[in-house]
Amino acid sequence: MDDAKADRRIPDNPARGIELPRKRRKKHVYLTAEQLDRLAGSVMPWRRDLVLVLGLCGMRWDELIPLKVMDVDLKKHRIYRSERADGERRHHT
Repeated sequence: MDDAKADRRIPDNPARGIELPRKRRKKHVYLTAEQLDRLAGSVMPWRRDLVLVLGLCGMRWDELIPLKVMDVDLKKHRIYRSERADGERRHHT
């Protein structure tokens, strides 16, 4: 609207001075262990491990997808991600 006013397409910006309503934060809802187990049991068998890693490690889909075999340390029970800007590896347990 300010651009339209500057271009003299409208005489005034009718939205100027109007406060927008504040965005309400939604409460985070987490699955219980039982709910996660039921969800994992309801998907195709090859997807079960993906659902459990996402649910138990708190990873997001875009963090899980780029993982490689070398990022998983079964002895230390760790999954490493190397997506940080500083190049340092982070881990999920």
